[in-house]
Amino acid sequence: MLAAPLLYAQPAHAADLVSLTVTSTPGPGSLDIAIVASPVGPTNVGSYVATADDGGSAPDNSCTSTAVALACTIVGLKAGTQYTVSVAARDPGDTTTVGTKTVAKGASTTPDAL
Repeated sequence: MLAAPLLYAQPAHAADLVSLTVTSTPGPGSLDIAIVASPVGPTNVGSYVATADDGGSAPDNSCTSTAVALACTIVGLKAGTQYTVSVAARDPGDTTTVGTKTVAKGASTTPDAL
């Protein structure tokens, strides 16, 4: 099942990655995250960390992508549960978040059954 890209052009604050496109595709108990960075975005990105949050008290699951690969899979998710996916761009030293992008809950953020 392929999900349409989720595009958000209005940042929550100035550090948001307005030019970042994040696509989440449901898999069995997982979400495949694809990141398309724009040349007008931050240039000091070393990696991206995608985090899935179900809004509950359970620990959030995440995955890390290099700035070259631009994809990762968040595993260990509960099928049928909607998640909010946030992607943070980290500097090459992995010490500072240079911006974030959030994908709202919806069909494309709900993992498939195993």
